[in-house]
Amino acid sequence: SASFPSGHSTIAAAGAVALSLMWPGATIAWWLLALATMLARIYMGMHYPTDVLGGALLGIACGWLATGGARCYTARPVTHGVPR
Repeated sequence: SASFPSGHSTIAAAGAVALSLMWPGATIAWWLLALATMLARIYMGMHYPTDVLGGALLGIACGWLATGGARCYTARPVTHGVPR
């Protein structure tokens, strides 16, 4: 349904943020896929541009919060019994 915000855009932007933080080498690819999803929602007449923009902003915030705003995920040596 044509609702505000666009759920597809929210998911696409959140995924692009999270994947960009985990695999920064493919950031452009993640955002191109997200942009394609967002533009398709407008092109197909499912949402107004403001619906998509609102969804994208919400998705960026959700993706950043879900990842803790981390810049990257690196493997730490596991030391059992020692708190971090």
